[in-house]
Amino acid sequence: MPQQLRRIGNAAENGSLQVGMRPEGFEPVLNRVETIANRIVLGVIAAAFINGLAVLLSIYHPPGLERWAWAAFVFGFGCALVLGVYLAWSILRSR
Repeated sequence: MPQQLRRIGNAAENGSLQVGMRPEGFEPVLNRVETIANRIVLGVIAAAFINGLAVLLSIYHPPGLERWAWAAFVFGFGCALVLGVYLAWSILRSR
């Protein structure tokens, strides 16, 4: 043991000491963190669709808006609805 400690000390002094680590058992934790991050991103995107749609329809009034406003609203609300349903389904499926 003293000889091994001496070798480790000499390697540290010379700058040739290398320490390696093999993480075992981190894969489930990393997968879970990735799943949580994906859900957060999906929720932010759905919220951005809803918020952007509300701002767009309250501020932007081009000529002929009355004819196309319903289409923009339906498209935006549909996208937000699909993202929200997918988010809820993925949360319920994982439990």
